[in-house]
Amino acid sequence: MIKHSEVHWATFINLGKQLVGKPYRFGEEVNLKETDPANIKAIDCSELVEWLFAQVGIIVPDGSYNQFKVSNPVQGDIKIGDLGFKWVPETKSIHHVGVWIGDTVLEAKGKDFGVVLTPRADYEKSTHFAMWRRLTAVVDA
Repeated sequence: MIKHSEVHWATFINLGKQLVGKPYRFGEEVNLKETDPANIKAIDCSELVEWLFAQVGIIVPDGSYNQFKVSNPVQGDIKIGDLGFKWVPETKSIHHVGVWIGDTVLEAKGKDFGVVLTPRADYEKSTHFAMWRRLTAVVDA
C-alpha cells in the first residue's frame, strides 16, 4: 500500500493527458513497462487505468470489474486517482472505468471517441454511472 500523498500524481496526470486522442480498442494489451505514451497505439478503459497506475508503481488488475473489486467506495470528496465506474443499471454489471485527474475524468470512452477528457458533471450524469471508488492500494494520507 502507498499513501495518497506519496504517489507522484504529476507524472500520472502528465502521462494520462498524453494519451488523449489515442484510439480505443477493446481488449488492447499494453506493455506496462512502456513509459512513453507515444508508443501506445490504442488502449481500452481498464488498460488505460492499469498502465497509468503502473507508471507510478501501483499494480492493479486489468478489467474494469477486477478494478472495481480492488477498490472501495469513496467516502467524502474524490481525489486524483479515484476511479469512476459505470454499469448496466438493470444488472449492476460493471462495464467501464474512468479516472479522476484533478479537474476532469480521463477515459478511453469507446471506438467512436478514443481517449478523452470528460467533465465530471457529464461523466456522472450518465445513466450508467455507478460510483466513485478508491484503490485499496492507495490509502488516505
